[in-house]
Amino acid sequence: MGIFKKASDRLELFRKMMDRTDAKAGCGSDTLGEGDLKSGIVTCLSCRHEEACMDWLEDNGSQTRAPAFCANAMRLNKTFH
Repeated sequence: MGIFKKASDRLELFRKMMDRTDAKAGCGSDTLGEGDLKSGIVTCLSCRHEEACMDWLEDNGSQTRAPAFCANAMRLNKTFH
């Protein structure tokens, strides 16, 4: 898999995970700031759980908190209401 394809696929997974967990980008205490987004993207790019992530996103439509295997779970779940 080419590096740009992998990066594109991972960014899409990160976006979907943000959507599912209702994580919002912004400046408030209940949002992901620029640093969190950058760190989240880098973390997602190096994650070894791509298949588990895709399966979770496909199979757990009612789940709104990031799963424990997600390297970004703490970051995404901090915006959980």
